[in-house]
Amino acid sequence: MVDLYFVGELGHVEVAALAIAGTVVAVLAMLVQGIAVGTMALIAHFTGEGNHEMSDIVLGQTLILGIIGKEVGSRGWVLPSIRGVFFIRLLA
Repeated sequence: MVDLYFVGELGHVEVAALAIAGTVVAVLAMLVQGIAVGTMALIAHFTGEGNHEMSDIVLGQTLILGIIGKEVGSRGWVLPSIRGVFFIRLLA
């Protein structure tokens, strides 16, 4: 809310940009939390049945996905839009 107060002094376009950025961050946070919960459930399931090899595979796939996500996020994405180009830099 404090950042919205200060950005509000700049104009309505800047406030809209802040709202879009907040939405993107919220969607990414939900995606990461979903992957984390799914990973924990699968590892718990496979460990409970004594299948440690599948637990290792699931963990390895999740770590690779995390590394790929970090690399993509640290380089930033360029998304085309109607009025130009948005540059979104994901913090990893």
